[in-house]
Amino acid sequence: VAGHCRRHAPDLAFATFFLPREKRSAVQAVVVVCRQLIDILVPPHAAATPVDDHEDDTCDLESATSGCPTPQACEGGCQGGGESIEQRRTVCSAILEYLYAGRETKQPELDGFHAVVKHHGVARERFEHMLDGVASLAQVHRYATWQRLHDDLDRAAGEAARIIWSIIDAIDHTDDAVTPQVNALGTACGMIHLLGRIPDDWRAGLLRLPLGDLVKFGLSDRDIGSFVEAGTTQGDVRFDEMLAAQCDRVRNLLRGAARAIGSLRDTRCRRAVAVMIAQQVGRLDALSQAGGDLVAKPPAQSALDRLRALPLAFRLSSHPSRASGMI
Repeated sequence: VAGHCRRHAPDLAFATFFLPREKRSAVQAVVVVCRQLIDILVPPHAAATPVDDHEDDTCDLESATSGCPTPQACEGGCQGGGESIEQRRTVCSAILEYLYAGRETKQPELDGFHAVVKHHGVARERFEHMLDGVASLAQVHRYATWQRLHDDLDRAAGEAARIIWSIIDAIDHTDDAVTPQVNALGTACGMIHLLGRIPDDWRAGLLRLPLGDLVKFGLSDRDIGSFVEAGTTQGDVRFDEMLAAQCDRVRNLLRGAARAIGSLRDTRCRRAVAVMIAQQVGRLDALSQAGGDLVAKPPAQSALDRLRALPLAFRLSSHPSRASGMI
């Protein structure tokens, strides 16, 4: 399970190291299933380049649940993922039904998933909501406004963050100020991910940068396409300013997310969340240091970069009341 998590979600895997053992295993089990469901819904081979280099093991989940309770939904899909995203979405629902029924898969990470969601009371509908957001992100080729993109990121990455938070913290924060702060963390992670994928997304026929932002800085689709074809933005001031605005927006989300650290009672849990936030701050700094040229050199996070994030993480967790001011 830990190996799967490191391959698919290295930042989160590093952060979970600071959690109590039981919570660490629980979070990793959920992350593994989420990642495999997403890879079924939006197969890595369908994109120009996978987000992270990892073995193509998306068939693990499908083969383990080949006896799913709705085989008609998987027609042509339980091995191939379905021809359309609607078919693949149906396959994912059938797999969730299988896993939530507690049926044996003979794969420890999958069988452990049922015990985790049962123990922590994580409703299946939350995973369905997350997958709806992922499906929308995959189907919408252009976003007119930041708000529209934000809404889909919140449904996908925000819901994933809320699921993980419900395992980390036993307190139900459904109706208080913590929920939007957790949403902000997930949305920030999702946007950082999209910013690092601009060239690959363009080659796959997608452009997730809000049209309103491109217009604001005098950029067009043709400009982005030219940058990708040339393999560099050539120091275009308009692109640099647009990227700086995106980074400022995401940094504000992370400042909001940092306020949630103080709500956690367990010091180790506070430390883990702080590490996750500090890593995202490091990614933002890398985006800025790239000089705006994400096309020539998309920023990557190394093991050394994660270690460099620790001093900020320790400050965030030690002084949660001042955390948002440190970002």
